[in-house]
Amino acid sequence: MPHVEVRPDGRETKNFWSVRDMPLVGVALMAMKEQSRGFPRYRHKADGLSNLVNDFLRNAGLMPSPEHKFYGLRHSFADRLTAIRVTDEEKDSLMGHAGGLYGQGPSLAHKAAILDRMVLKPPERV
Repeated sequence: MPHVEVRPDGRETKNFWSVRDMPLVGVALMAMKEQSRGFPRYRHKADGLSNLVNDFLRNAGLMPSPEHKFYGLRHSFADRLTAIRVTDEEKDSLMGHAGGLYGQGPSLAHKAAILDRMVLKPPERV
């Protein structure tokens, strides 16, 4: 199953639960098929990526206000998970939060099924 492994890779994570596997679905899967090596230019350069995305979203008129930032997409992701009524355990597992997660948590296939319910469908071609 196509997925991204969120690992420290020479950096510290916020907590044990930050290390997780995220299934790739929809537009994310399409992007990674196009960029199979990922985006090495931005590895360990979160500020550069954030600035690039903020500029793109602003120039495309996709920011609700000047105060909004790329990081705010995490909040939108959490809201979308709430809207489809996932459990707190499922949300915590996808967000990398400690929460009340016991055991291994949701499998990769389980996470993919959740994300498929809120996926942004890619265009047929780019």
